[in-house]
Amino acid sequence: MVSQMDPIRFPGSLGSSTIYTVVPGVTVRIFMVDPSLPLYNVVYGSLKFFADRDQAQQQIEALVRDGAQMPAPNWTWKLDAGFDKSVDGHAKKGWTVQYDG
Repeated sequence: MVSQMDPIRFPGSLGSSTIYTVVPGVTVRIFMVDPSLPLYNVVYGSLKFFADRDQAQQQIEALVRDGAQMPAPNWTWKLDAGFDKSVDGHAKKGWTVQYDG
């Protein structure tokens, strides 16, 4: 549970990262991808995904409860730059999240 976890320190600037240690040898790396949301790249072993702060917290809490496995997220973040409609893209580029099923 959250009360039994050490606080998760999230990186505060673009390109910076932090490491959260669940137990010795079990770590999660968190990279700042976009400070405007903020949006993070979360890496645990071979599992890599984009997440906002709440999503990252939920995934890390699930890992702490299990001790060894982090569930795959049920969402995908994508950058909507508009290049599928125009070679210039569009002025209001931004991130969108899509949930599975």
